[in-house]
Amino acid sequence: RPSAGHNPISMVSVNLGSKHGGSETELPVMSLTDKPVGDKRSYQYTQFPNGLKAVNIFDETSLKDSFAVSVKAGSFDDPEDLPGLAHFC
Repeated sequence: RPSAGHNPISMVSVNLGSKHGGSETELPVMSLTDKPVGDKRSYQYTQFPNGLKAVNIFDETSLKDSFAVSVKAGSFDDPEDLPGLAHFC
């Protein structure tokens, strides 16, 4: 969730994929500035039309790119016919 120190910095064009006819939409991207003084990384936040929230962290000292997903799901969310699906990610 954006902190009190967030500022709109730009818009990003996102293709919604074939399920939505390949249409594109513009999403606001906010800079998250409420962070520890010594943290040199920059943070950006946006929310997609389907409710997915994304945070982009730019670290100029990093040697690799990576991506992580956090989902609010557990074994009680598994369909009976597909045990383990909630932990597939």
